[in-house]
Amino acid sequence: MILVVEDGSIAERGMHEELLAAAGRQEEYHHTRFAVQKQVAADENALSGK
Repeated sequence: MILVVEDGSIAERGMHEELLAAAGRQEEYHHTRFAVQKQVAADENALSGK
């Protein structure tokens, strides 16, 4: 069970797959987080010549 808290209140609750399918705050956070991680890895690879 995941609880998504926004401004001190529970904005969403559910299992990971349910929250992703609902396309709400958790889905937005999840995709933003992993997009940033992929970009950081790509930047590190570019700097190291990989």
